Amino acid sequence: MVFKKGDIVKVKQGVLDPDFGDDIGEWQGEISDVDGDLVCIDWDNMTLSNCPDEYIQRCEEDGLDWEKMYLSVKELEPAIPRITHANLTDIKETIVFKHQWNHLGKSISRRIHEVLKNADITDKYEMMDAWEQYLKNNLSFPFAAEISEHQNQGPLRRHRRSLPSCRARERLPLPSTGGWPGVAPSR
Repeated sequence: MVFKKGDIVKVKQGVLDPDFGDDIGEWQGEISDVDGDLVCIDWDNMTLSNCPDEYIQRCEEDGLDWEKMYLSVKELEPAIPRITHANLTDIKETIVFKHQWNHLGKSISRRIHEVLKNADITDKYEMMDAWEQYLKNNLSFPFAAEISEHQNQGPLRRHRRSLPSCRARERLPLPSTGGWPGVAPSR
């Protein structure tokens, strides 16, 4: 079958995801690119709404795009657009917020989700409040640290153990992913 950009298609029953081997039969979307026998399908809002969290997490961790996929034309069949009231942009935004830390790996992602479990992840101020509360409960000053990256400016040098002064701490940004750039906790 010949497909063109803009066609609505669904994946045939029994077709497996080429990256992970999961069954993606019945997934549906719109063709956004045609490259010979391969077509790019932008998944529709119903497909993305029902997409397993594990799939999105693996895509994020592996640097793959979960919003679309290239498949062979032999794995697809024509479909009619599904009428839904859900806005595709809102669905994608919700997925992005939910999985925004997955690219950091399972361990770090889980820790961040634990810190933010009671915060509205679409509200950056609520997330900052959650981080502030977490840091107040889990971080005490002064703390020993070892510089792990070269610093072009300032008094800190690589591999030097340091107890930051109060003045130096005030200039450092709050960590959002587990630490300040170039500063590793000292053991």
